[in-house]
Amino acid sequence: MNKITVYNASAGSGKTFTLAAQYIAILLKDNPNMYRHILAVTFTNKATAEMKERILQRLWDLAHLPEYFTTKDNDFYAEIAKLLPELSLEELKRRASTALQSLTHDYDHFYVQTIDAFFQSLLTNLAHEMGLAAGFKVDLDDKEAIRKGVERLMSKIDNNKELKEWVLNYIKERISDNQRWDITAEVTTLANEIMKEQFMQHEAALNAQLSNSQLLSKYRRELSARRDNASQIIIEAAKTFDASITELCDNGYATFSRGGQVLQPFISRLMNGDFREPSDSIKIIG
Repeated sequence: MNKITVYNASAGSGKTFTLAAQYIAILLKDNPNMYRHILAVTFTNKATAEMKERILQRLWDLAHLPEYFTTKDNDFYAEIAKLLPELSLEELKRRASTALQSLTHDYDHFYVQTIDAFFQSLLTNLAHEMGLAAGFKVDLDDKEAIRKGVERLMSKIDNNKELKEWVLNYIKERISDNQRWDITAEVTTLANEIMKEQFMQHEAALNAQLSNSQLLSKYRRELSARRDNASQIIIEAAKTFDASITELCDNGYATFSRGGQVLQPFISRLMNGDFREPSDSIKIIG
């Protein structure tokens, strides 16, 4: 196969049928031992078992044509005949029989694997080159990996000047916003982003930007300026609202109902730059 072929198919549209036919066509084209050089990758263990079973079943069907040939198998035979037009029926049967025997007697080299299993086999084969211990274990628990990663990051603060400066600035920002100084939970939440597909798609570009300290400093200054500007707008709006309500009350046009009594402390907080999330009562009034 000298080119990449992409099959865009929805669920239930015959992907397994098509892929099994392609696999068998490659297997029967030149060398019955070609299975040692073919890798089929699936998403789940169930799909792996289904693909293996389908390939073996179809090879058996082809090897026993036309004795066990039924109408149900017409489509598959037609697909194989289209992929291998140079083979006669007898030659097709012979090659299918040879390939089936080779696969069943050398099943360990019948490579249909999940993506996880494939990468684990790569790690196993490259463990020495990658500096991994012989008895390494692949941990698929994202949360545990992130927890350990955050712990390791925090343990390096004293020995990393740039990291220490970043953490201290972040803590100061949180304290000024009346938030907890312990940033472990926030860093953990941020770390979860690296496990998401959106980050993986743009990882190279993001890493390039995040490694540029000048760009980050500029971004932080711009973000801080915009936040300060937005805060000032909210404070001024709260003062205007408070002054209007006070004027109406002084002139006898309005009195504070229960809703107003709940709202007034919230407005006072906004005037003082306290932008904590409002209570449920305030949300209902809003």
